Amino acid sequence: MPALRIRTFTVLCFFFILSLPWIFYVTAHFIETKTFRFSTPDENLQRHVTETIHTIETNADNWTDAN
Repeated sequence: MPALRIRTFTVLCFFFILSLPWIFYVTAHFIETKTFRFSTPDENLQRHVTETIHTIETNADNWTDAN
């Protein structure tokens, strides 16, 4: 097996170090969502989140009320 030149070895190590976090990120994302699709939340989900935040913010004065 021929020896690697130091520049080739450095470039390969640099590529490996930069790609390793992405491999873990994509693997964790696939385990959680069972898909490789990276997308933003759809409008329906965003509407529900906005409504929930609005409900929480409007009833902030009742947080200390035991009832």
